[in-house]
Formats: sequence, C-alpha cells, structure tokens
Amino acid sequence: MSRLVMNMIQREAGVIPSIVKKENRVEYIQTLADAQDSSNSKTFIDFMLRLHIENIRQQIEEFKGKRRKYL
Repeated sequence: MSRLVMNMIQREAGVIPSIVKKENRVEYIQTLADAQDSSNSKTFIDFMLRLHIENIRQQIEEFKGKRRKYL
C-alpha cells in the first residue's frame, strides 16, 4: 500500500514513479524490514533513491537508443 501512495505522490509531483524490479525485490523487502525494525528510514530511502536513479538512467539510455534509430 505504501508503494502505491508513494507512486501516486510522485505522479502528482511530476516525478517518474519508482520501480522495484524483481531482481531487487529481496533487497527491497529486507531494507524495508530493517528500516521498520530500527525505526530509521534512512537506509530504505537511500536504497529507493539508488533504484530510482538507476531506473532513470536506464530510461535515458533507452531513449537515446531509440532516438538514434530515427536520426
């Protein structure tokens, strides 16, 4: 539920929604559990930011590849 709310807030702010791919799912769940157990969300926030940056970079590279095809 929290990811749904997070993505809704991101969409309203004009930010690309966060994507957690299946290869990151175990780390996502572990990082989330660790943050809940320690009452410190920094590790989880850092993890999500890292994923978000990786996803945006990948989307940029895909866009550049598609753009080259048409030039």
